[in-house]
Amino acid sequence: MCEQVGLYGRALQFNNNIQDAQRIMLNSHAIPKEIMIEFFGKMSEEDCLVGMNNLMRSNRQNGPLVAEIAVKYASKIDTKKSIHVLE
Repeated sequence: MCEQVGLYGRALQFNNNIQDAQRIMLNSHAIPKEIMIEFFGKMSEEDCLVGMNNLMRSNRQNGPLVAEIAVKYASKIDTKKSIHVLE
């Protein structure tokens, strides 16, 4: 319901389905970066990489956000894979 009315940040916070979350994240322009970064902390390494890749493909302006996610979760996400996403 939150997604339908444009509350993408709330929709992401209350979402447990990774495929739905990936779709919601494509509205990164309307989601506070703190919420987005926090959500990546709940995901597995593989899901994080897929999400970061989708963010970069949807809008190159998400680069700083993806870089911040990669730095914050460097212990969880392989650094080489994060760099590959950013390239």
